[in-house]
Amino acid sequence: DPLGKKLQQILQTSVAYNAELYRREQELSSNAATLPLILMFVFGASLVGLLLVQSARDRNRLQQVTQAKAREAAIRDDFHAAIEAMPAVIAIIDPETGEVNFINHAAAELIDPVRDAPEWRRLAQVILTDTSSQASGILNIGFPREDGRITSLRGARRPVMWEGRPQELVALGDTTRIRAAEL
Repeated sequence: DPLGKKLQQILQTSVAYNAELYRREQELSSNAATLPLILMFVFGASLVGLLLVQSARDRNRLQQVTQAKAREAAIRDDFHAAIEAMPAVIAIIDPETGEVNFINHAAAELIDPVRDAPEWRRLAQVILTDTSSQASGILNIGFPREDGRITSLRGARRPVMWEGRPQELVALGDTTRIRAAEL
């Protein structure tokens, strides 16, 4: 009998506890998803906003880079046109290979219109091996031509970046008549 009362008491407490749990579960099931759903929506909207801002920044940066490349190309084209229009002999020589990478119109008329011609290779070697011009940058060259004539050239050479590579810019004037008059 005393044990039965104790068991009845435990059973009643358990039933009351289960009823309270059932009531709480019912209450939570009716509005439990509201707060997490609101938080999920807020964080999702924040993430979308952040992605939109970053996308706008990326588009702006891409536009700036594209404009800078267009300006660089325009400057390069203007530079090429200016060199082409100069009456002096202008050549761009690769100091490592001795290859002539560019000649202007005046250079083509004086030396040879084809920059891969033997005359250009010989002139490039003369210019690159001229030890007196390496320190000062000033060139005074008596260039023997294949036909036996000697062309006197005076000018300068300077290191430049040409199409992304270090090169030598050579600017020369034909001083053959002046030299002949001096002699």
